[in-house]
Amino acid sequence: MVRAGVVLCSLLAATGALIFAIGLRDWRTHLESAHWPTTEAEIIASRITKRFVPPGRYSSGGATYVREISFRYSVSGTTYTSDAALPVTMPPVQNDAPSRESTLSAQSGERLMVRYDPSDPRSVVVYPEQALAAPLAIVMGAVLAIVCSLFVLALRSWLTKAGS
Repeated sequence: MVRAGVVLCSLLAATGALIFAIGLRDWRTHLESAHWPTTEAEIIASRITKRFVPPGRYSSGGATYVREISFRYSVSGTTYTSDAALPVTMPPVQNDAPSRESTLSAQSGERLMVRYDPSDPRSVVVYPEQALAAPLAIVMGAVLAIVCSLFVLALRSWLTKAGS
């Protein structure tokens, strides 16, 4: 039973380390992308999507809306496509006819500026300031990795003492 606890805590520690690493990567991209060159992109598909947010300690929950877009851009004569989710400041009216909602979201041909990584133009950022989840992932990943690693050490020493 204790050995299973060691394995579980080891897996959780590894998961925490992975979340930490992903958070660091996203934070680094966030910081670097502010200095990346920009190019104009054309939206080729767009739709408004409703996402549900569960109630939590700091929010009452509810629905948020995002505009999911696919866009095309060119760098040095090469064309790339990418996807992004943009915040929607005003949700669609509740009793709107479906035809009006589809015209709100289907704005192909609209143009926007994007930032691309000069060393890898496939990596693109629409809003560089959107990396709010990165610090949370760094903190949560570090806490999970440290706490689970301490449990692994405690369980191993307990196993060693019990085996002697």
